Amino acid sequence: MLKWRGSYAPVGVASEGKLEEVFFVPRSTRFSVMIGNRGFFPDVLARDGREETLRVLRNEGYERVCLTPEDAKSGSMETLPDARRCADPLRQHGDKIDDVHISLPVLVTSPP
Repeated sequence: MLKWRGSYAPVGVASEGKLEEVFFVPRSTRFSVMIGNRGFFPDVLARDGREETLRVLRNEGYERVCLTPEDAKSGSMETLPDARRCADPLRQHGDKIDDVHISLPVLVTSPP
């Protein structure tokens, strides 16, 4: 079985049903994006941070795998079941995911 190799996808050339040559063509990098949250942070921070992270990665041409707002509150990990749902794509498609991006929103306030 041919597997992904870094940022390249395998392409085979067959003749008479036999694989004669394999070469790798560039493909976009795929990130597993995990947005964490804690119960005491406003959900809007996780939601907006998730949207901005996914937008920036998309605009740069990267593929993204991430929880959706339907999967978990604000599309972020807050509970153990959320984390397990986030890990499922890594188990199923780990050979096609190049890197993991983990983000935790931080509430920054101005000094008085």
